[in-house]
Amino acid sequence: MKITSALILSIKYHILALIPTILGLATFCLSMWFGLVEPLLDMPSAYLEFESIIEGDIVEHMIKTISFPVIILGTISGYIIHRIGRTAILMKVHGKAIVSMEGKKKNPEKESSKKKENNS
Repeated sequence: MKITSALILSIKYHILALIPTILGLATFCLSMWFGLVEPLLDMPSAYLEFESIIEGDIVEHMIKTISFPVIILGTISGYIIHRIGRTAILMKVHGKAIVSMEGKKKNPEKESSKKKENNS
């Protein structure tokens, strides 16, 4: 394989691999928003007073408010989308490269059968 075609295929792979990377990152960010940020933004202002911070009431309320299943499931699903998507694209791009390289190789069986036919 020539270096130019290898470079083109690698650029194509990295451009296509951005799709599952962005989807996985978006899934992770949405789970963090709905599981962590939004519940903390909806926290009553009474918990943000100095006395409640010193007494530790804010930590208890944060633990009760945060949705850990949403964060965990979103993180895992985002990672799975990222990894499986990139692997699928890798197989697709490299599979096309292998097929194109195999098509350019000389097939010794065909050449030997052609020689036999010519000799007959």
